[in-house]
Amino acid sequence: MPDSQQWGSDYIKDSTIVTGDVAADTLTAADIAASAFTSSTWEFWDMPNLVVSTAAMPLLTRNAAGDWSWNRTATAAETLYFAAIVPIHRSVAGQGWRLDKVRIPYELGVVAATSVDVTATSTAYVQGVDPAVTAAHGGAVVNADYDTAHDTAAERADNAVVAGEHMLVLTLNTAAYFVTVNAYVVVEGTFVLANTGTLKVRGIGLEYTQLAEGT
Repeated sequence: MPDSQQWGSDYIKDSTIVTGDVAADTLTAADIAASAFTSSTWEFWDMPNLVVSTAAMPLLTRNAAGDWSWNRTATAAETLYFAAIVPIHRSVAGQGWRLDKVRIPYELGVVAATSVDVTATSTAYVQGVDPAVTAAHGGAVVNADYDTAHDTAAERADNAVVAGEHMLVLTLNTAAYFVTVNAYVVVEGTFVLANTGTLKVRGIGLEYTQLAEGT
């Protein structure tokens, strides 16, 4: 083998994998997370694939060419849940897919919403036991975890932004690889509307860090 062989941002020297100035036998999870073994993966859950739960169902609507959304005009105080289930994970500690960010495009009209919030939870199943729900996968969500246009409750609920359009981004503050078998992570957007308020939800985007197989 040549004395030195390039390999992405890392290299092999004298048969030893080197990441920056770190020898392979001293690599930590942090070294690997920052190395060429990881990549960012993006997935967008469009309207038909969202899980929707509410007492009064919104209507899947073609607003214009290429513009589809779940639409609802509140007839009283209403709470609507839109969810996306993280579809894949790997049951090896520190490996697989790590959910890092959530993006939700939505529109509010007529009056401000009462509240708009995003959460991530995990649910595990065991024979003979009720489903075990663990709140705050990726850390308990606080205002500072949202992008600067949504880091207050009033900003997330605001109908007075230009055209009422929002592009909310939530960054999980303690993102972690999910490795529990017979379990899944679900992301929920919760919209509490005031009477006559309008809502359009255009999808949920999930951004992951993926650690390659075999590492």
